Amino acid sequence: MLDTLKNNRSKPRIPFGSLVELGIIKPGTNIFDNKKKITARIMADGSIKHNQAEGSIHKVAATILGAESCNGWTFWHCDINGRTYPIDYLRQRLISKN
Repeated sequence: MLDTLKNNRSKPRIPFGSLVELGIIKPGTNIFDNKKKITARIMADGSIKHNQAEGSIHKVAATILGAESCNGWTFWHCDINGRTYPIDYLRQRLISKN
């Protein structure tokens, strides 16, 4: 159990805003939960907006779920070439390129 935690933290930390800055995901793109019931729009600064909630991918997901915290990387999904992927897939591709 401890190994898993340690390994997770040693991975390079990539803010969601970096994916936006690098053009991997574009501002104005809608991301959604795995059931495609909840959508949020990506803003130019890397924050996201859902109704009145605006902030990080983690904060907005937690607000929607009424939870203290939420992993936005696995909560939010996007369409890539007609297939649905968690946005973490984009982060993993970026990590593997470095």
